[in-house]
Amino acid sequence: MNSQHLRSRQLARQQQAGFTLVELMVTLTMLAVLATLAAPNLGGIVTARQVEGLARRFADDMSLARNEAIKRNAAVLLCADSTITDGSCAAAPTAADWAKGWRVCYDADDNDSCDTGNSRNPNPIRQMNAPGTALALTGPVSRLRFNPNGSVSASAFTAVTARSAGSSSVSWSINFAASGALSIRKS
Repeated sequence: MNSQHLRSRQLARQQQAGFTLVELMVTLTMLAVLATLAAPNLGGIVTARQVEGLARRFADDMSLARNEAIKRNAAVLLCADSTITDGSCAAAPTAADWAKGWRVCYDADDNDSCDTGNSRNPNPIRQMNAPGTALALTGPVSRLRFNPNGSVSASAFTAVTARSAGSSSVSWSINFAASGALSIRKS
């Protein structure tokens, strides 16, 4: 074999050899640095999604309560879960009680208590457990009562705010009118 042919075979072997250990370590180090920079942003995205989810769940339950009141032609209550004792739906003592969960229940006898349900007509209609300590839901200091015409009876409040408990930089507002119409938006 001539020397030129031997040299071309050696070059071909070197080109097929793959990465050196140094090249591999540099690449892994660069990936680790990029992952470290991206991790805090990912946490913020997850928190923002959780806050949005909480706001949308509460707005969905407000819509459910309003629709049920119209459908049943009877009052439907949206109560902070911590305020319910023996079926009554007392005024929420503090705005923070909404973060402990809530329930939607019907009140056909208009006594501001959840009526007794049965297998054909369960009550509460829906119940939401506490969303977790990382999230906060603030708003009313009293329960919401949806009347048979869909309007809301509530004392002095027109908005609920969902936010991250650790920071108020991520928040969503659920605004509603006395008519029962509601809107949800990022604040």
